[in-house]
Amino acid sequence: MICKLTPEEEVRMHILLKGIADDPNALEMQKFIQHGSVTTYEHCMRVTRIAFWLNIHLRANADEASLVKGAFLHDFYLYDWHNCRNCPVNICTTRKMP
Repeated sequence: MICKLTPEEEVRMHILLKGIADDPNALEMQKFIQHGSVTTYEHCMRVTRIAFWLNIHLRANADEASLVKGAFLHDFYLYDWHNCRNCPVNICTTRKMP
């Protein structure tokens, strides 16, 4: 992975995610597949790690707490979006599913 955090950066990111990524509702995302065999939880952690790395290395100076929370929660949902029968009604009626 190109966006490899240092051990210190990894610890800082996890401290910022405390209470969010370890919340029982967030942990439920481990039951749902996002892409291929990657769970939604793992996908959200990868996106968070990349966003955190980019913020540091591009010197974007975004608020780290807001950045990691937003990155982690960007795909927070507790249903299988591959199966429209499990989606909230508003998604099924506004989006064509294969």
